[in-house]
Amino acid sequence: MSLRAFVFIGLLALPGASVAIAQETPSPQQVRTSATMGSSPDSGMMMGGCDTTTYGASAADSANYGDSRIALLKSGLKITDAQEPVWNDYANALRATSEVMASMRKQMIGTFEQNDRSSMTVHDLHIDAMSSRLPALEALRPATIALYKALSDEQKKKADALLPAMECI
Repeated sequence: MSLRAFVFIGLLALPGASVAIAQETPSPQQVRTSATMGSSPDSGMMMGGCDTTTYGASAADSANYGDSRIALLKSGLKITDAQEPVWNDYANALRATSEVMASMRKQMIGTFEQNDRSSMTVHDLHIDAMSSRLPALEALRPATIALYKALSDEQKKKADALLPAMECI
């Protein structure tokens, strides 16, 4: 089975996975919709507009979901051998960002499972989430800049549509 087929099947099997099947590269509107719409208790606004619909998924499933999205992005951008070093740095930075997101999810789920949804608790969760989110995004920035500089003009067009949503994995 090809890597593309494996990734496609893996994404379909995961809860909340959304893939633009009809196009190799989704439109910016599809990416924004996919990245900001969710139906789980911890989706949407709670996570700063990121799709967190892997609610209830195991840590391994969440990591596989992130790795699948990274592989799909690499394929969609058509990363060349020459771009591989900056791509690997970017992918590793995304994985680190994903760990921060997973930690925030775990904290929120634990609080919500205790049925503590008071306005002050939710407010404090927002503050904690944003406090940990900013350093993660700042750490991702240098790898994103290096990758973007290494891309062709055609790849940059695709990256402009896809990279913002990837910050949410």
